[in-house]
Amino acid sequence: YSELLMQTISLIIPCYRDAATLARAIDSVQIQTQNVDEIIVVNDCSPETAAIELVLQAYPDVVYIKNPTNLGLAETRNRGVDVAHSEIITFLDADDELHPQKIELQSKVLMDNCAVTTEVRRVYSEGRDISLPHYDHYPAFNEVRGTTRILFGNHLTGASLMIHKEIFTREGGYDSKLRSCEDFDLWLRLL
Repeated sequence: YSELLMQTISLIIPCYRDAATLARAIDSVQIQTQNVDEIIVVNDCSPETAAIELVLQAYPDVVYIKNPTNLGLAETRNRGVDVAHSEIITFLDADDELHPQKIELQSKVLMDNCAVTTEVRRVYSEGRDISLPHYDHYPAFNEVRGTTRILFGNHLTGASLMIHKEIFTREGGYDSKLRSCEDFDLWLRLL
């Protein structure tokens, strides 16, 4: 664990039509109990480019890149990885925010030659904290552990991934031909 604390972490935020929530996402990274070394915002040629760039003026340390055309979520994440300078990469969608200990907790369990994920919760504006739907229609789901759980469906998100950049790159990153389920595809290849 102490060796991993010495490694640098880049966090990539793909952004398309998310100007209204981008500041909240960045703020949730900046209050982490373990800092990241680099925040990269990748604008996927959003029609809100002017508003996104206005938000980013308040965050001069954020690395900003803009796709020349709309490339989709998978390729936008890959482009963020391409410019990342850190050994470890992680993601956050521009309309989400991180638990304050996400980076710390994931770093504690990240080892060489592996990737880690976290559970996702949906929090509504009135403050209710609700887990995303479980697969209750599979009676044995709660008994399934480890990599077998993925057989029951895609309960992972791309924004929950923390991985060594070298592994991500070696496995080909997100498949840019996919317009959805790119996270599920990547996890299956990693497993």
